[in-house]
Amino acid sequence: MKYRDVKINFEIDGVEFSVISISLEKLTESFPKHSHSRSSYEIHYVPFGYGRTVCNGQEYRIVPGTFYVTGPGIEHEQQSDSINPMTEFCVYIQAKKRQNSGERRQANQIKGKPGLYFLATDFWYGTADERINELMKQIVSELETGTEDSEEVLESLVRLYILMSVRLYRNEKSGDNGTKEKSGMAVKSDTGKLTYLIIEEEFLYNYRDLTLESLSSRIGLGKRQTERLL
Repeated sequence: MKYRDVKINFEIDGVEFSVISISLEKLTESFPKHSHSRSSYEIHYVPFGYGRTVCNGQEYRIVPGTFYVTGPGIEHEQQSDSINPMTEFCVYIQAKKRQNSGERRQANQIKGKPGLYFLATDFWYGTADERINELMKQIVSELETGTEDSEEVLESLVRLYILMSVRLYRNEKSGDNGTKEKSGMAVKSDTGKLTYLIIEEEFLYNYRDLTLESLSSRIGLGKRQTERLL
């Protein structure tokens, strides 16, 4: 299942978080190498199954409990095990500093500021604990039930998911962590945050047949506007 344009927005330490997509899927096909645009992050958690991911040229094994984050400019690809494919819980987020709230700082300068710590960590790989698994279950359950107060509950749960993610970064025993230099192309758009996700999905899933005309139609812009956006 995949929930797109969920419209969960909140702020932590002057960092504005916008959750665009949440999914829980068994991955039976490989994901080719790709990277995310400016301000875009994916939080990957694998509760079941096996596989591998290659991030910026380095291979990492995926087993039950694997947790990793791919931020702007981090090239990555995934391949599921053919016998026991991975099931992945993925949260696609845009995160950026609030206007006039200062420059982006490195992780070793922002202790006690989890929002800034998240923003400064473009890549992290390690192992999650049971608390991450329980939060995943609660988020998925809330998305499925969709009660009157789901929007407020989901905001609280995803906020907690971000905070628990940053706590993993700070636990050196969990895995290799640290910041990496950004290298991706920036995408500037006033057409809505969902446009970022649509463009990335078109290049990821339909790259063999993708044309400027089909992409323009998909995002609802003219060809010249799409060229400028890209």
